[in-house]
Amino acid sequence: MGWKSAGRNVLRWGLWLFLGVVFIRGVVTFLPQAPAPVAEPQAEVKETAEPAGMRAIGEMFARDYLTWTQGAAEERAARMEPYLARGMDRQAGWAPGDNDAGQQVEQTWVYDARPVSPTRWQVTVAARVVSLKDTTVVVKDQDNKETARTVREALPARTVFLAVPVGKTEGGWVVYDYPSLIPAPEPAAFGEPVLAGRETGDQDGRARALLTDFFRAYMSGGELTYYLAPGVQMRPVKAGWSFQQVSELTLLTADDGVWALSEVAVQDPSSGARYTHRYTVKLADRDGRWYVSDMLQKGE
Repeated sequence: MGWKSAGRNVLRWGLWLFLGVVFIRGVVTFLPQAPAPVAEPQAEVKETAEPAGMRAIGEMFARDYLTWTQGAAEERAARMEPYLARGMDRQAGWAPGDNDAGQQVEQTWVYDARPVSPTRWQVTVAARVVSLKDTTVVVKDQDNKETARTVREALPARTVFLAVPVGKTEGGWVVYDYPSLIPAPEPAAFGEPVLAGRETGDQDGRARALLTDFFRAYMSGGELTYYLAPGVQMRPVKAGWSFQQVSELTLLTADDGVWALSEVAVQDPSSGARYTHRYTVKLADRDGRWYVSDMLQKGE
């Protein structure tokens, strides 16, 4: 009967072990636990949508602000009034000059627009303007009699950069202060190369021969399929330009293949003017012949 006693002992120890595990787990449950790491809230990135009409009001105001005719100051004030905040000078700081015959705006462009506050923006408008000037000249008739006559002259066109302060109201957009003349942007130096690679020569002239034939067809609206690598599609210029020559050519071996940096001389048939254009063309070698496989300045 010893095996029965041994079995009872095993059961007894197993029961005590089970109760011990339950007891320890219960105690651990009531002990203070380290807080689980909480993910930091991610800031929601929202792109500030440019309000509709903001650019238009700045450009429309600039056009009317820079346009006037002699003796029509009141007409100008009437045109300006819908743009201006209540209480502002109806001419927005403008007064006619002594010999001022007027000024016309040929074209306007919004050059820049940036927020100043949640409800205010500065719209920079570039305007191409032509000022008019009256000059008195004395002319003689066939009897040698002198007569004074006023000649109206258009001065050379110039580009004006105007910063227009606009604000958003419940009723729409308003110009809340006088505009300001600002300098034209200065041209910045740009030294980054078009492509990084190793310069190689066109020893056998194959690249120049291909590009000469390709650009002759490209400029005149001709068929390009013969010069393009399989699967490449490209549209020609259909204005009938006259190709002159590939005046400069540099081949560059880059990571993705061979590129041709080319200067192409063309002529406008209607005026006879000559232009030099630069094109960056990717070349593909198939069975000993170059093909055009891509072009950066292709208008697509």
